[in-house]
Formats: sequence, structure tokens, C-alpha cells
Amino acid sequence: YYFTQWPSGAVHFGADGEAWRDAVFKTLPEFPDVKVATLTVAKFVEFVVRDDANNWDNNNSKNYRLELAGFGDTEAWVLKDGRLGRVSTGAPILIVSDLDRTLFGHEFDKPTGRVLDPG
Repeated sequence: YYFTQWPSGAVHFGADGEAWRDAVFKTLPEFPDVKVATLTVAKFVEFVVRDDANNWDNNNSKNYRLELAGFGDTEAWVLKDGRLGRVSTGAPILIVSDLDRTLFGHEFDKPTGRVLDPG
């Protein structure tokens, strides 16, 4: 996944020592600023991204690199604002927070076993 306002483009990449080639972006209709490309890589990939007007994102001339040894057969990665991150493909999780102390049970004090005054 690549976040950009470019209307189109591609990932230009070299994988596992093979010749460099392009993987054309697809745009997600529901998220027009998110582009998607599929790369076939076994262990290592070096890449840059470009649009069709020849604008390049090449990590300040250092290229982007991923070592994929130890990851599964199918991995999803995101590149946004120059930072690469792995997308979790596991089961979804729910995080619940009680920052405003409005959840049921927040008024119970475990150490004393008493119900606290919410006021």
C-alpha cells in the first residue's frame, strides 16, 4: 500500500537479485489516495515508487529495502511518509479504553472491595 495523491504510477523494484521491473499501481475506489501493487518476492526487495509524470519517491536516493526472511508467504506492507510498516493480517482485535471513566465497573476499587463515589 502506498499513500499518495498521484493519479497513477508504479513500484519499480528488483527482487532477489533479478532484473528491475515495474508493478503498476491499482487505486482502491473507496480510498483514492491509497495505491496498491503486488510484488513477488522470496527474500529481499529493493524498490522506488514513481508516478506516470516521472516523479519519483526513492527514499532520498537510498531506495527502499525489505528483508523478508522469516515472514510468511503472503505479507502486506504500507509505505507512508517515507516509513515502511508491516500490515497485520491476523485476526482483528478490539481495544477498549476508559479515558473518560464512563465504562461500567470503573467505580469498583479492587484493593478495598468498595464501590467508589463516581462524583
